Amino acid sequence: MPPYLYNYLGPPWKTQKIIRELLAENFTSGLGGLPGNEYSGQLSSWYVFGAMDLYPVSPIPDLPDL
Repeated sequence: MPPYLYNYLGPPWKTQKIIRELLAENFTSGLGGLPGNEYSGQLSSWYVFGAMDLYPVSPIPDLPDL
C-alpha cells in the first residue's frame, strides 16, 4: 500500500514510520545523495514535505494532509 494511504485506510503511524525510513535510506548529504534526477526541485520538495509530515493530497481545498 502506498505510504500516505495509511492516513485513510490504516493506522496513521505507519505513514510516518515508512516515510521516515524512506528519507533515511534514500537522501544523504554526500555526493549522490538524491535518489534520481533533481529536475525543478521535485525530489527536494518531496523531502521537505516528508520531513515535516505533510503531503499535499489534493490541490482543490489547498490544505495539506497532516
